[in-house]
Amino acid sequence: MSLLAMPLLALASAGTTRMYGLSMSSALVSIDLETGSMKELTAEHPAELESQELSAIDAKRARYYSAGVNSTTNKVNLCVWSLSAGHKERQVELPFESSVFVGVGEALNVDPTDGTIIVMGHDPSRGGHHCLYTLDPDTFKPKFVADVGGDMHVDMLGGSTTYDHDAKVAYVATAYNDSTPVPALKFNAVHLTTGKVEVLDKGLLMAGLAYDSKTKRVYGTAVASAAAQTSTPEAAAALWGGATAARWRRPGKAWPTRTGDGSLTRSLAYFDAATRAGLVTVAELPLTMSIGDVHTIDPTARVHYTLLAGKLNASAYEPTDYCSKHGNPCAAGASCCCEPPCTDAQKYGFCYAVDDCSKIPSGDPLAVPDFLIGVGLDSGEVVTKVPVCSMEPGPKTNPNVCPWSVEAAAA
Repeated sequence: MSLLAMPLLALASAGTTRMYGLSMSSALVSIDLETGSMKELTAEHPAELESQELSAIDAKRARYYSAGVNSTTNKVNLCVWSLSAGHKERQVELPFESSVFVGVGEALNVDPTDGTIIVMGHDPSRGGHHCLYTLDPDTFKPKFVADVGGDMHVDMLGGSTTYDHDAKVAYVATAYNDSTPVPALKFNAVHLTTGKVEVLDKGLLMAGLAYDSKTKRVYGTAVASAAAQTSTPEAAAALWGGATAARWRRPGKAWPTRTGDGSLTRSLAYFDAATRAGLVTVAELPLTMSIGDVHTIDPTARVHYTLLAGKLNASAYEPTDYCSKHGNPCAAGASCCCEPPCTDAQKYGFCYAVDDCSKIPSGDPLAVPDFLIGVGLDSGEVVTKVPVCSMEPGPKTNPNVCPWSVEAAAA
């Protein structure tokens, strides 16, 4: 798996926000919040295999951090990208082992007050358990904080994380085998000052976790049933990147969460960091399919951003005589359909088991334009909806390959 590139010090903002990202080829990029255009700010580093949204930003030190595996050394490492100089500043080996999927079971956060780097991963010295460490931002010396549990054999795809720098608490999700044994999920609050690990109500776990210091709330996007507006097993699948997402996985591609079938909604929500009494919905989002939990928060403008896509229109396919013209007529009950424009000489028709081409619910779930959606934390209003990329770039979607992480900073 690979991450997206984030921008350098070039202006990439609407108003007071600069948006950075890391590309699939591990280049730092800037993202214009008005046009959606991306600009590479550094050289590509293809040996750095990154994971989606395993990133953090230190605005004071003008650094962008990403975690992954170096394909040359096969070591789990932290990459330090300089936003001011526009290059990879250094590479720091982390005390972790990687699972089959790069970045799975790991976490990365930064304390904005003192620059402390918070990382989690599988620690081979502790039986492969998920362990949390802090790194000094100057020496990068690791300090053990807590053993969160779990092992190398069960892990979660697309787990979200955030850090409450006021209470010094890191929120992380881990997977493990319960006594059945059946794969199970834990949502944990890890106290950096004491090493205490609290297991929280799983109903609080959302995608796109981000802490807001002004309100002392943890924001994120929650998936719910459109009819009952309650948490559903599909919501867990959206976070786990389970069978639904795995069906669409391709080499070198992201793990989209397919929740855009009309039966589910995705909303910006939050829980109070002190009481953790339950989720409160802020606003329903205009799109539902999460692209690998790529998200960030602008702590100054107080806007939550997430990369989302919607499902293709149900009438995206049209009837064509291509099949019969080429000696392959469809059987009874099937239809020859193509994705418009069917007049294009490069388009081909295929037989589908439907009596009407409009009944095909969608095409390739990756072949849709992806938008960076920004929602104001106070107003609940969508303040940004800009087309940025597509997991299947093209003239009908978007020419840009999606970034695998984004981070916001004040201009």
